[in-house]
Amino acid sequence: MLAELVLRRLLPDGPGGDPGARLAAAVHARPPLALAELAPLVSEAAVGGDPVAVSIVAEAAAMLASTASLVHEPGSPLVLAGGVLTAEGPVHDAVRGLLEGAVTAGDPAGAAAWLAARPLLSLREAEARHSRFTHPA
Repeated sequence: MLAELVLRRLLPDGPGGDPGARLAAAVHARPPLALAELAPLVSEAAVGGDPVAVSIVAEAAAMLASTASLVHEPGSPLVLAGGVLTAEGPVHDAVRGLLEGAVTAGDPAGAAAWLAARPLLSLREAEARHSRFTHPA
């Protein structure tokens, strides 16, 4: 399933010639960062039960959780941010399963505004207003 999704994305004209050579040419013709557009295909295939995609998700989640554990100070909050960790999906679910007590970040601009306003507020006011900044209605 994952292979089919990637082939359809990178070779939209369908089969013809040597698909392996065409795929290699399509991959090498793109800047490395452009390959990030394939990441949602991994999630889609993992949800569909594709074993390769499920393995990629599990490995990615383990690496993300391991990295977070290296820098996380016990007793302090662990906040997950970034598209793949804040959007519902298999990577989000797997990482949350590995990092007990982690919370998902809300609006990053709101969080920055809250941090900027925090010195102007009492502790009680800052705590009371946090969700208004980070999870606006």
